[in-house]
Amino acid sequence: MMFGLGITELIIIAAIILLIFGARRLPEIGEGLGKTVKEIKRVTKDLKREKKKGESLDEDKGKPPEKDGSSKFSSLKDEIENVPGVREIKDAQNTASQVRRLWRFFRH
Repeated sequence: MMFGLGITELIIIAAIILLIFGARRLPEIGEGLGKTVKEIKRVTKDLKREKKKGESLDEDKGKPPEKDGSSKFSSLKDEIENVPGVREIKDAQNTASQVRRLWRFFRH
């Protein structure tokens, strides 16, 4: 079981993805997802490094580190928007939500 999903649910999800995107686009989507995950890990590592660097600077100045961090999150959001594959993931999420709406419509 993966994330509380059984083998049947995973097969259904795979079939829906295959129907929505087609076999030709799956490698392209997988490559985009791989690049996205790699870039997100890089950005996260950079932010952790900057945070440690900022904390050490704050300790040197004798003042407590900032608790806000809102500017860090906005810069992270901007960087994530520029990561390759993010647009494709958002498109896939939109398509999945449309499929869910259709599924609910036809179920009732």
